[in-house]
Amino acid sequence: MHHFARAISQGEMRPGDRFPSERALSERFGLSRQSVRKAIRTLADADVVTITSGQGAGSGTHVRSSIVPVDLIAPNRELPNFSDVARVLEARRLFEPPVALFASIRMDERDYDAIHDVLAMQRSANNLESIRSLDVRFHLAIANATHNSVIYQQMESLMQELEIARHVIPVQSPEKEIQETLEIHTETLAAISSGDPNRIAETMSIHLSMMEDAWERASGRKLSGYSRQLRFTLGADTSTSAWPSSS
Repeated sequence: MHHFARAISQGEMRPGDRFPSERALSERFGLSRQSVRKAIRTLADADVVTITSGQGAGSGTHVRSSIVPVDLIAPNRELPNFSDVARVLEARRLFEPPVALFASIRMDERDYDAIHDVLAMQRSANNLESIRSLDVRFHLAIANATHNSVIYQQMESLMQELEIARHVIPVQSPEKEIQETLEIHTETLAAISSGDPNRIAETMSIHLSMMEDAWERASGRKLSGYSRQLRFTLGADTSTSAWPSSS
């Protein structure tokens, strides 16, 4: 399985790509077909691939996301330390609020629907693992709404780092994290839809503070004042962008 997971995480297989046949994978990696099937099922359970039965053109196994849980790539990999995680959180502060603003300017109705669909799936999810997997898709959908492939690729890279960082921060309460994630994602979509720069900035600040607070509790340290106090003066005129409320 680790062979397949690494191929996806390293970009050898991209979202939308179809997996080779079980026989081809078995021969390429020297695995039994039973092992290949088990690996694919594990990736499907992690929402990395989709499996469609049938004989048509859309059947088979396809890559769904390039974000692969770190334990599927390398179960014995050394996890980052708290300082490494702090750098990821700083990068989020610098990167994600402007991306959300840009998305509010550029997104069309199809983009809105894509973000809303991920939020709807989160509301239907019943465990933290699914919520976190869909959290990645939520942020990628926002990046995709900028219609800028470079921004999307950078968000993919940041989400990969975030996926690894999550393994360092212990879960205090799965139920609380699920509820808070649903609430802040609902408000995030509403803020982006409103096109109000101040509302977007404030909502994104609250959004990012959730993981920052968890880091501080787990590490017993405080993020630098600069990291926590970053605020963005978003002066672009986005008044022409207003999509329906997410409620």
